[in-house]
Amino acid sequence: MTVRRAVLITRPARQAVPFAKRLEEKGFQTLIEPMLEVLSLPFVPVEIERYQAVLLTSANAVPALEAACSKREIMIYTVGPQTARAVQKAGFLNVRPAEGTATALIRRIQGELESCAGPLLYLRGRSVSCPLDAQLASSGFTVDAPIVYEALLSKAFSPACQNALKEGRIEAVTFFSKRTALNFMKLVEKHSLGDRLRGIKALSISKPVLECVQAGNWLETYAAQTPDRDGMLNLVSSVCV
Repeated sequence: MTVRRAVLITRPARQAVPFAKRLEEKGFQTLIEPMLEVLSLPFVPVEIERYQAVLLTSANAVPALEAACSKREIMIYTVGPQTARAVQKAGFLNVRPAEGTATALIRRIQGELESCAGPLLYLRGRSVSCPLDAQLASSGFTVDAPIVYEALLSKAFSPACQNALKEGRIEAVTFFSKRTALNFMKLVEKHSLGDRLRGIKALSISKPVLECVQAGNWLETYAAQTPDRDGMLNLVSSVCV
């Protein structure tokens, strides 16, 4: 009987666990190896009534959102449906997801909100790939952007991950962000595992993320058709056997 090789998930643990569960329900073996550790930062609650809407580009900001908003009716814009689901799970009722990118989120806000109607609250991480607040400010919006979490890069692969890569037990590696992709490639070099990529597929949530791992000598590389969790689930299902 052939043992199915695993899909390696590089997301932070909070997001990796439900993604792994979905894959396992489809019959895949999984191995979670977070490339980032997310830490919540001290956050002084704000007068939420001042804001016409709250903006989130990551589900990592949901704990701060829950602390800031006692009322669940406030309008919340999210970068995509996955973050929207996390917000809805926390009990918020008026959630408006964009199509999975910061650019799409900016377009939706500009198309639906008026800058004169009040400021926006952007709950953000210390490192962001797109300066959402700066771009909206250039359109006349006032955006308050407190840093409510920090994602720290992993400094080494776990022994379990190293052994799985060395022994050829990984079929594919999934990448959901540029930072996780770049850090994975850095650790591959650190542990001298570059030659082990030749039998592994690189699966990325988007083409820009895929570009971060293209230097690797992979068996095959793919980008999801839609930049969200469902797109990645579909990609794994279509290219992994």
